[in-house]
Amino acid sequence: MKTKLKLQDAERLGVSILATLNTLNMITAGLLAGSVRREVQEVGDIELLVFAKYGKATDALRQMTLFQPPPEFIQIDLMNTYTPLLFEKITHLIPGLKNGQKYKQWIYDDDTTRVNIDCFICHDRDQWGLLLALRTGSAGFMKVLATHIKYNLPGVTWQAARLWEHEDLQGRALQPGDKANRIATPTETDFFNAIGLATIPPNQRNEAAARRLVAAWTAHND
Repeated sequence: MKTKLKLQDAERLGVSILATLNTLNMITAGLLAGSVRREVQEVGDIELLVFAKYGKATDALRQMTLFQPPPEFIQIDLMNTYTPLLFEKITHLIPGLKNGQKYKQWIYDDDTTRVNIDCFICHDRDQWGLLLALRTGSAGFMKVLATHIKYNLPGVTWQAARLWEHEDLQGRALQPGDKANRIATPTETDFFNAIGLATIPPNQRNEAAARRLVAAWTAHND
C-alpha cells in the first residue's frame, strides 16, 4: 500500500537517488520535480527529471547485456544500460512497472514506507525547460497552459513534449510534411517566454495562478 512522505523526507530520498545516479556516472544533470519541487507538505510520488549520459561500450556492459554487445565506438545511453546497478546501491529500491527510454518507475519500500519514484529522462537539451515545467506541475497549472497554447497561440503547437512554430494548423496536430520549426526551450524561462507568460516560482503553480497568468496575457494582447 502506498504511503505519503513528509516533504523533508521525500526531498532526502530524492536527493539520495539523484546523487547515486550521478555517482554511477549515469546522468549529467538531475532535479527534483513534481510535488517536492512545488513544496507540497505531503508527497505521494517522488518525481525526478534527469538528463541521460552517453558513453562508449565497456567490458562491464558486455558482461551485463543479454544482447549482442555493441562495438566500442557506438555511444550508449548509460542511464538505460546501467539501471540495475542502482538497485544494488540503494537499499529498498526495486523496479516498478515502467522501464522505458524516457520514463522509469521505481518503488521505494522499506516495510513502513512505500512510494513510487517516477524518473523522467531527457535526451535533448533544447527540451529540458519544457519537460521541467511539465514534470513540476501541478496538473491543473499545466492544463491551463496547454489550453492557452491551443487557443491563444495559433502559430504554436505543443506536441511530443516540444513546442513547434508553424503556420496556423486550425487546431489539428502536426502531420508529416507540415512546415514547422522546433522552438528551443533549454530553460523553464525559455518555455514561459515562448508562450508569452511570466515565470512564477514552483510553489505558486496551481490552476488559479495559471488562469491569472493567462488573464494578464489576454489583457496585454487585446
